[in-house]
Amino acid sequence: MMSDLEVDSVRASSELALVRRLALAALEALERERQRIDGLNIYPVPDGDTGMNLVLTVVRWSRSWTRASQSSRRFFAGILPVPC
Repeated sequence: MMSDLEVDSVRASSELALVRRLALAALEALERERQRIDGLNIYPVPDGDTGMNLVLTVVRWSRSWTRASQSSRRFFAGILPVPC
């Protein structure tokens, strides 16, 4: 039988994997819809790069998440909402 700590570790690992899959799915959707999102940009200046900015933000977050230590990822998984 696994201890509570082992159960928490397994659960955290699966939740972290879920967060990563969600981020990659968001990135795919943003890349697919980038031009449409760029066209929606009207405030404060219609510079047409909102979609690209969103894509770059998610790419950077995903890379940082991948490089982060497991304990750091557990910390952030605890403060970020993760849908069930």
